[in-house]
Amino acid sequence: MTQKVLKHCEFGMALSDRIRRWRKLSEKCTTPLGLTLGEFRVLRVLSESGPSPMIDLAKEQMITGAAMTNIVDHLEQVGLVERVRSESDRRVVSVAISRKGQDTVKQGLALYEKLIEKATRHVTEQERRNLLAIFDKMIASVQED
Repeated sequence: MTQKVLKHCEFGMALSDRIRRWRKLSEKCTTPLGLTLGEFRVLRVLSESGPSPMIDLAKEQMITGAAMTNIVDHLEQVGLVERVRSESDRRVVSVAISRKGQDTVKQGLALYEKLIEKATRHVTEQERRNLLAIFDKMIASVQED
């Protein structure tokens, strides 16, 4: 049996569809926490790297400053982060994770760990590494331009 050759556009659309499905599955881990996947990613970054200026968080998440403001507003309302003004430059606002936020990250990571264990139970370590390497190569190729 011969396999059909995927045209570039077909491959791109198929890849996009799978990424969208994976994102939806991943969101099942953050929904019980009352968070979107984007909000959880911001919490995770703050948990790992400490307080960060909002503009840096927005760049790292590849979203606009306005979108980051919305995320931080919600996280602050539910007590997971707090805004901190810079002592040296009052225009700079950093975001710091709270104790409740740290606990929420631990809960979310535990839920995500279960999802990954289930999703990769039939996938070898080498296949996981290959998948990441392929994505890295594709991203690097696009960013070269």
